[in-house]
Amino acid sequence: MSIDPSKHLKDKDIVNETIRGLAGQIKMWFALFAVPALVLTGLSILTDLSPACVAIITILAGAGTVALVFIIILKVALRDAVEKANSARTLIQERIHKSEPVPSPRVWYQIAASSIGVAKDNLSIITDIHDLDGTTEARVSMDVRAVTQDVRLLEHHYSIPNFPGGSIEDLVKLLDIRSAHKVTPKTRQQNELTIIYSFEIHPRVQRGKILPLSFRRESPAGTYAMTLQESKGRGEDDQVKYLLVRYPSNHLHSEVIFPLGYTPQGHTFDVWFGTGRVRHQPEYTRIETDKAYQEKYIEDGRFSMILDVEYPCVGLYYVLRWNPPK
Repeated sequence: MSIDPSKHLKDKDIVNETIRGLAGQIKMWFALFAVPALVLTGLSILTDLSPACVAIITILAGAGTVALVFIIILKVALRDAVEKANSARTLIQERIHKSEPVPSPRVWYQIAASSIGVAKDNLSIITDIHDLDGTTEARVSMDVRAVTQDVRLLEHHYSIPNFPGGSIEDLVKLLDIRSAHKVTPKTRQQNELTIIYSFEIHPRVQRGKILPLSFRRESPAGTYAMTLQESKGRGEDDQVKYLLVRYPSNHLHSEVIFPLGYTPQGHTFDVWFGTGRVRHQPEYTRIETDKAYQEKYIEDGRFSMILDVEYPCVGLYYVLRWNPPK
């Protein structure tokens, strides 16, 4: 519910005017009854008055005394009411002029990790397109952290821009799985652009422990379109490498490395709500502000695009996109 400062200020002025009017009425009645009563009481002491006059004077004096006590009590109550009204007014103004603090990405990470029970810390995915025919190798590493429960099963989503044919097992064949525990992978295709790995870990990662896990995957020729004509032939305007963050992570490193001498056009990053390419503007702005996206030539002279994001948001797609050259 929105707060209208002008309305609150008007209400406050009305209250103050009411208090001042009430105080004026009390003073008036005190002047009309209490003061004459006190004067008459003094005169009755100095002069000989009839019993009826003494009774009237006594009543008036009593009424004046009660009024005086009432005024004192009311004054204290009004002072407390004014102090409370001023405190409420100050609080309203603070809420109007100062927005409530928004939890930092680190706080959201801690909340999500405690809720889900597991985190993929130091998540790194390097997509190495090492040949002009689109042959690709992906190198993945992470620290599986059991936060509030033991971890026996773990999923990992991987995007592919094109399904060049063959069995899913051949396309997503995992190589060099490295872990201190036995890790048994299973694969299944979610849709034509996303493949899900399911890892069964034995023995399970105990709560509070961390298990380093790494593997690599090779994709055949044709996985990525390397020329504009090939991309247009597939009905695509650009090529994308995206990662859906399904588990909280303290750091995400996503990188695409291109073949030697190959430089894409229109290369940039994005953050999506889903595969419909709807941009998540706050996270996109955060990446821009933190300078978390960069382009550079690595040691062997190959061009690379890099996203280094601290505490990525669970449920968002982090995207590297580019246009193949003509």
